[in-house]
Amino acid sequence: MRNKNLFTFAVMAFFAVALTLGAMSGCIGKNRNQAQNPEQEQAQAEEPSGDLYYNKATILNVRSAPNTTSEILGKITQGQDVAVKSIDAATNFATIDFNGREAYVSADFIAPRAASTTGKLVATKTGVGPIQLKGAANAVPKSFEGFYDAVKREVSVENYDGEEYTYTLMRFTLGGKTTAVATLYDGVIGAIEVPGPNVCSPEGVSPGMPVAVLFDAGAKTQQWNDGSIYLELNGLLFKVDGSFSKSGDKKVDDGYMTGKPITLTASDYAADAKVGALYYVNY
Repeated sequence: MRNKNLFTFAVMAFFAVALTLGAMSGCIGKNRNQAQNPEQEQAQAEEPSGDLYYNKATILNVRSAPNTTSEILGKITQGQDVAVKSIDAATNFATIDFNGREAYVSADFIAPRAASTTGKLVATKTGVGPIQLKGAANAVPKSFEGFYDAVKREVSVENYDGEEYTYTLMRFTLGGKTTAVATLYDGVIGAIEVPGPNVCSPEGVSPGMPVAVLFDAGAKTQQWNDGSIYLELNGLLFKVDGSFSKSGDKKVDDGYMTGKPITLTASDYAADAKVGALYYVNY
């Protein structure tokens, strides 16, 4: 009888300990959830959409309309991230996501966060992946994971000063979208243009990003003898998609008239100007 009572007591003690531990575990999990800020939970559930920028000013006013007289909805501190949906070149105000609603900030005081190189093919000073200047066209593989899945040769005829020039191009595509174009000279790659967003510079700059990213990374203006203007970043050339602002137009016109070097900044481009492509040429 005594042994039976001992056995019963041991079983009851085991279940009591198990229930206590289960309750403690449940409480710990509950406390963790309760400790989380409800606003953080909402932010996790509703991730703000848009390109990631940050505030350069000490304090940036967030307004209800794209002007400096509208209601101030809040303030953004220096260095704080901002999800930018679009930038209006006419008003120079950015439409942002602010506490789950659409609001506006002056585009003069924000700059893009340069993306990391994670998951992208990093360009070198001579090319991208298997597409390299002075490389033999026939040595380029038919596909390269994450960069292109098809290659097609095309013939391009261009006219310069009344003379026609015929070139053979290699067009590289991924999912039907062009990621690179190589110009061939006697079977050798002599020029490369890379508009694909799956490629970036070592600093993380990719085609499609706002042109301000290039300047934030330290890009300089490079003007060629034919009048072409590119942006150069640590040995890599970039084309820009977009127009100049009024200040940019003036700098370019003055440069052409005086023959002096042209030095551009991000404000010399329209607010919607983007990094167009990495550009390589062998002269």
